[in-house]
Amino acid sequence: MKRRGDKDKRERYEEVKRKTQIEETGNTVVEGYIIRTVDRKGKEFSYWIPQKILKKWMIDILEEVCLIGGRCKVKDLGKIMEKEIYTIYRTKIATERIVQFILNYLVLQDIFEYNQETDEYILLQDLEESKNKIE
Repeated sequence: MKRRGDKDKRERYEEVKRKTQIEETGNTVVEGYIIRTVDRKGKEFSYWIPQKILKKWMIDILEEVCLIGGRCKVKDLGKIMEKEIYTIYRTKIATERIVQFILNYLVLQDIFEYNQETDEYILLQDLEESKNKIE
C-alpha cells in the first residue's frame, strides 16, 4: 500500500525537476552559468558558477560516485565535495545545494536516476560515457 507521504515525495521531486535550470551567462571576463532549482522543501535558490568549475565538479561527482559503488545521497557527496565548494561559497548550505543541483541536472541528462524510496541517486552509465555527455 502506498502512503500519502510517497505521493508528496513524488510531487516534490517532480517540482524539483521542473525548476532545475542552467543558463549560460555572456560575461566577457569569465564564462559561467547561473544554476536555479528548488530544494526538497520548495525553497528556490540560484548560484553563479564559472564554467570550468561547474564541469570539473560534475566530473568530480561522477568519479566519486563510481568509487562508492554507483549510488549516493546528497549528504554523502556534500561531505566529499565540501572542501572545494565551501572554499568558494563559504556556507555549508551552498555546498549541499550545489551538489543537489548537479545531481538533479545529471538526472535530466539521463546520467543518473533518482530513487525516491531510498533517496539515492544511481549512476546509469559507465564513467567515460557519462563524462562524454558533460564535456
